[in-house]
Amino acid sequence: QVEYARTICGAGSDLLSLINEILDLSKVEAGKTEIHRENVPLSDLINTVEQKFRPLAEEKGLAFHITLADQIPPMLNTDAQRLKQIINNLLSNAFKFTAQGEIKLNISRGDNFVKGVHSVSFAVTDTGIGIPKDKQQIIFEAFQQADGSTNRRFGGTGLGLTISRQLARLLGGDIHLHSEEGKGSTFTLYLPDIAPLQQPPVPTIEPPLLPKVQEATRFDTIISPPVLDDRNSLQPEDKTILIVEDDRNFSKVLLDLAREKNFKCILAEDGQTGLQLATEFSPHAIILDISLPKLDGWTVMERLKD
Repeated sequence: QVEYARTICGAGSDLLSLINEILDLSKVEAGKTEIHRENVPLSDLINTVEQKFRPLAEEKGLAFHITLADQIPPMLNTDAQRLKQIINNLLSNAFKFTAQGEIKLNISRGDNFVKGVHSVSFAVTDTGIGIPKDKQQIIFEAFQQADGSTNRRFGGTGLGLTISRQLARLLGGDIHLHSEEGKGSTFTLYLPDIAPLQQPPVPTIEPPLLPKVQEATRFDTIISPPVLDDRNSLQPEDKTILIVEDDRNFSKVLLDLAREKNFKCILAEDGQTGLQLATEFSPHAIILDISLPKLDGWTVMERLKD
């Protein structure tokens, strides 16, 4: 049953990925993709990439290196979401087609010009299977892959590189490829080195005095009445479930469902209270939200394990 569940989950993930990529490609080709330029700290991009791909590198036993050249400015004026999408696509491909060796992301000054201005390059190099000369152009076309046979080993939709090149061109740049079959590949994203936007000075106008109101992270915590649980009517033979959830509308739904299954319910609206109630009542089961006030769900989970 676990194996069947994994198969179903994997197929669902593949289908969702295909749908998302087709939608992305359709929006780009229809001219509906908007570019929102902003100042993007390269340190944030590097941290995001490190957190996403370091565990995969360790799992596959691959060396993973990120280098940033000294002369690169700390900020890049571009669309942060699209830049991350392109880098993620290139690195995902590198890890997919590399069984041993290393993968590198090198950020440096580009060795060419993009639309008359200097460029910044993001070069993703792997020691994987490489790409034959006759397929180095078609892999940028939709639904085309270097391993395009019916029994191909690596999976995927064949849309990642198509979308990445389209997005790169929307950002004013392009993607170039250098590869030798059996010796690995280097995909290089070139983006124009546009000066970061100057932030406007913050006005010093004093705000008008307003009556102080209670702050809340969610609107429903103001308008929803408290949800009453069963802690005052528990008997030794009762099955108990602790619900740690700060959305009162949703916690009411959970309480109703749990009671239909003959559970007595205990409710906490923040992580700290949830830990206290878990210690006090030792419930048979716990439903735990992640985004909680005072103590987030991940921390609650770790303390429950301890």
